Amino acid sequence: MGTYLFERHTGAGAGRGASESLQDDVATALREIDWVENFAIHADGDNDEVVGVDVSFDAEWPDIRTSNPNQVSTVFHHLGLRTVANPTLSSRQASADDPLSAEPQDEDESEAFDLFLFDE
Repeated sequence: MGTYLFERHTGAGAGRGASESLQDDVATALREIDWVENFAIHADGDNDEVVGVDVSFDAEWPDIRTSNPNQVSTVFHHLGLRTVANPTLSSRQASADDPLSAEPQDEDESEAFDLFLFDE
């Protein structure tokens, strides 16, 4: 489980699927991510610039994420979201093993191959 802060991020063409409400978009994003079991949004009255959320994850989230490593970055980009570092929490959220890290996962280039089609 972790507590996350979300803000709107519409740079580089992000946010094409965003609604007027940051809170609604955060809820939509978390419902779309396969390894999020449940979440609780902290409503902060009129503050629609930052949304706080307690999120619990499936215990097998690393294995689930392996099957779709770019899901978080794709969903966040589409809805124009990003997480904000929360200074009251441990630095674990900034690490690569964060279930909601939105950095695209690098493909292993050693497993990549090129396909060439030759006409006879």
